[in-house]
Amino acid sequence: MKKIILLSFAILTIMAACKNTPKPAEAQASKLPEGITQEEPAPKDETLKATLEEAGIPFKLTLPEGTKIKSMKGKMAKGAEGLTMLYNQFDDYYINISEKTGSISPSAEKAAQLTSLKKLKNFVKVVKEEADGFIYEIKNPGESLYGFVFVKQNNGTNYVFQQGNYQPEGMDKIETMFNSVKDSK
Repeated sequence: MKKIILLSFAILTIMAACKNTPKPAEAQASKLPEGITQEEPAPKDETLKATLEEAGIPFKLTLPEGTKIKSMKGKMAKGAEGLTMLYNQFDDYYINISEKTGSISPSAEKAAQLTSLKKLKNFVKVVKEEADGFIYEIKNPGESLYGFVFVKQNNGTNYVFQQGNYQPEGMDKIETMFNSVKDSK
């Protein structure tokens, strides 16, 4: 429970700091991966293959244009050594990546994440499950909300990908983020 509270506090602090982000046209022109230039804003549905190497994450994901990367290193929560956030406020795209070195196998990490979620009183069910991740449903008064967890391992470090908004999202947004992580190399 402490881990969830600490992670929520970190996310809310960063979201509050992001209130002064540029307008959509300015955001699209900001920080493209090295070697990519853009003279005109791309349509909203175009994506880039973005590398997370600058944040120390050894994977490439397809992200919406204008997605920002924010990385924090050091002990964040029990067992986590770093937190990287991917966010695009214009597309409601938020993914948190927590790093855990010397930890258990990806399947055991996935099981631990699921066990933790099942303890929540508003947890309903796992909607979609794959070998390395799952999409789940929680019930808030009057609506169903969804979230995801996906675990990848590289050189003895588990990378736990989750939706990064302060609350779970609708199923379509969660599936988009889940598939982006699942398809990452």
